[in-house]
Amino acid sequence: MKILSDKKGFTLIEIIISLAILGIIVVSFTTTFTSSFSGIFSSGKKSQALHQAQIQMDRKINSVTTGSDTLNIKFLGISQITVLGKKEIVNVEYKDHNVSLTTFIPNR
Repeated sequence: MKILSDKKGFTLIEIIISLAILGIIVVSFTTTFTSSFSGIFSSGKKSQALHQAQIQMDRKINSVTTGSDTLNIKFLGISQITVLGKKEIVNVEYKDHNVSLTTFIPNR
């Protein structure tokens, strides 16, 4: 009797094992994509906060004419140079952190 030898196809065990392997692969890719998207969204929000800080800093730079702060610059072999101006700091909140930009605006 040749009942099973003439039939072609997959057995139930082969199908179950292949579905289990496919499920493991799908779960690993889903986890990777989820963490990637959350990282992308986080970076986008941080970029928006940095952009807002840059806009605020540009406004401060354009409005400041003089300041009483000093910036000392030292070079090798040359005595230090002192520049008068104003130090400006801009803070923008980003989630539970702050984005901070600092610049020195020399007197005009």
